[in-house]
Amino acid sequence: YLLEHKEVADYIAQRGGGGKVLFLMFDGETEALAEELGLEVCFPPAKLRTYIDNKVTTTRIANEAGVDSVPNVLAKIDSYETLLDVSEALGSDLVVQTPFGDSGHTTFFISNEEEWEKYAEEIIAEPEVKVMKRINCRGSAMEACVTRNGTIVGPLMTELVGFKELTPYKGGWCGNE
Repeated sequence: YLLEHKEVADYIAQRGGGGKVLFLMFDGETEALAEELGLEVCFPPAKLRTYIDNKVTTTRIANEAGVDSVPNVLAKIDSYETLLDVSEALGSDLVVQTPFGDSGHTTFFISNEEEWEKYAEEIIAEPEVKVMKRINCRGSAMEACVTRNGTIVGPLMTELVGFKELTPYKGGWCGNE
């Protein structure tokens, strides 16, 4: 958005042009605007980030790499009956995730047809979703930064999930302690 403003372009040119930029979220249009201004985006291409941001894709990558995850199935779900059929081995208490979404906005907890009805439209609209066995777990995270001099690893952090004060979404990720 800011890269489209003449004042920003003038400021960059006034400083000699060029340079490197970081964006929290960006797309192909942002990359093109940065290139026009002589700026280098210091991330892998947006197309790759979007590809890897897809929960179905990352599950496939993990499966191919032999990384265990919560028991799941990847499938096109077009009805409650289909959901029950594909998830038979997972039990009746399920978690369904659409490929994209954050903070739990596209994570649905389904254990009966009434709960299915609340989310059916969003789930059916997707070409494929991730259906998981619902587990009781305590999430954790460890952040790291790879530099040319080595890897800096932060402390193990407990994830904050589902706090109504921090997210409107049931099961939504809220950050780390």
